[in-house]
Amino acid sequence: GVADDIKDQEEPQGFGRVYHAPAPCVNTARLIYGLHSPPDGSAGTIQAVDAVYDMAVVLTAGTARANLAAMEANEPSPGYYDWCLSPPLIRLGAAPLGRITVDFRGEATGSYPSTVAGIVKRILLQAGVSSGDIDDASFTALDTAAPYEVGLWAKPGETRLQAIERLLLSCGAWLAPDRLGVWRIGQLIAPSGTPAVVFTDAEIETLKRRATNDAERGVPVYKATLRYKQWQATFGDGDIAGTITSTSARAELMKEWRSASASDTSVQTKHLLSGELKRDTCLTGASDATTETARVLALHKVRRDFVEAEVTTTASNATVDLGTLVELRTSRLDYADGRLFRVVGITADGARNAMQLDLWG
Repeated sequence: GVADDIKDQEEPQGFGRVYHAPAPCVNTARLIYGLHSPPDGSAGTIQAVDAVYDMAVVLTAGTARANLAAMEANEPSPGYYDWCLSPPLIRLGAAPLGRITVDFRGEATGSYPSTVAGIVKRILLQAGVSSGDIDDASFTALDTAAPYEVGLWAKPGETRLQAIERLLLSCGAWLAPDRLGVWRIGQLIAPSGTPAVVFTDAEIETLKRRATNDAERGVPVYKATLRYKQWQATFGDGDIAGTITSTSARAELMKEWRSASASDTSVQTKHLLSGELKRDTCLTGASDATTETARVLALHKVRRDFVEAEVTTTASNATVDLGTLVELRTSRLDYADGRLFRVVGITADGARNAMQLDLWG
C-alpha cells in the first residue's frame, strides 16, 4: 500500500467471536483489509474468518493464504475474498460497492481464548504482566462459573482497562491484585455458606452504610435486561445493498444489539421504586445471555447492603482478601443475628493496626 492508507489510524484488535467488524483497508491498491493487530507490534494470529460482507451482502470465500507475500501475489476473482490468519487479513477480488464488514474469531496466538476469563488473561499477558503474577486457579474457576462465549472489538481510543471492564460486566466479574500483588478474578455472587471470619463488636470500630454506585442506588430491581451480540458496525438503510429486499433482514441489520430480559413483578409490590437494571455485554449467544440475565435478576431483586467497616486487625482476620465471605454480628445496623457479606474493597492501616473493609451482601 501507500503511506496514507493507514497513517494515523488505530490498528484494530479483536478477541473472541466478533460480528460485522468494520475492517480498515490497509492496502488500497490490492484491496487488503486488516482484522487484528496485537499491541506488541507482532504479526498476530486469529482463529478463523467466518464471513465477509459488502454492504451486508455475503461474499464468497476464496483461498486461504499462508502469509502476506502469498496474499499480495494472488488476486481473488470478483465477488470472492481470500484470507490469511497470520497476519490477519482479507483481500477482495473487486472494488467494494460500500462498507466492508467481517465476522471473525480473533486473537489466537498460541491458543484461542473466547471466554471472559480467557480474554482478560490474554490482555494482561499482552500488557506485560508476568504469568507468575496471575492466579490461574481463579481464572479457571471463573471459566467454570461463566463459560460464556464473548467477543471484543476494541473501540478507538479504548484503554486496556476499559476493554477489560466491558468484558467483566458481561458476567458480573471483578479483577484485582491481592495482598501479594497477584492478579485474581472472580464473579460477584450472593454471599452464602460458612464465613471465613466473623466480626463482632470486639473488632468492629466503625460501621457505616453506604449507597451503592449502581444506577439503582441499591434499590432492588424487578427487571434485568442484558444486550448482547453487538454488530460492531452500525447500519443505516443506505448502508445495506438494495438486493437485500427482506424487510425483516434489513431491520435485523439495522439493530445494533440483541437483548434478553427477565422480570419478577412481585418485587414492585414490596419496593415501589423498583426499576430495571440494564447492561451492555460482550456476550454473543442468546442462551448464555438468557442464563446470565436470570442470574443477575436473582442477585439484584432482593435487598443488598453496602457497608464500610473499620475493624481491628488480628492474627485470625489478617488474611481476609477480596472476595472473602465474612459475617458481621453486631447490634448496629440491625445485624444482631448476623449478616453475610463479600469483601469488595480493602484499605489496610498498619500504623493503627486496622483495616477498612468495603462489604456487599
